[in-house]
Amino acid sequence: MVRVEYESLSSLPLEVLMYFNKLYSPLLFLVMGAEYIWKGVSLPYPNSILGLEIFMLFAYITLELVRLSLGSRGNKTETVGPIAYFLVLSLICVVGNVYWLLIQVYVTQLDFIMHLVAVVMTGLEFLFAIFAIMAFSRRKRV
Repeated sequence: MVRVEYESLSSLPLEVLMYFNKLYSPLLFLVMGAEYIWKGVSLPYPNSILGLEIFMLFAYITLELVRLSLGSRGNKTETVGPIAYFLVLSLICVVGNVYWLLIQVYVTQLDFIMHLVAVVMTGLEFLFAIFAIMAFSRRKRV
């Protein structure tokens, strides 16, 4: 009987972070949506900017879910391609979060805290994804 040994190189910390981010992202989307309703009713918000920021919110949640799906797929299958796309989309999502942290028309404390958490989670995922790519690449050379 032939025994084949296989060492898994998937990153558990990366997968755990992505799991919790998959739970956090819809919560962030719902809270931001409720905030935009409140801001649109209560604050003197320019209509064109409000519409643009709501569009950006939908684009952000779409990119975030695609990003997390690619990262999880790449990590589980130990392939570099999806993880590379994950890294590029991570940078785009961080830019969106920084916009909501600092630049949007009205930044509430809730916005600041929720997007700061999103930036930290995405940054840690980015770091662990780089380590995963290094591990996957090292295995292929041997």
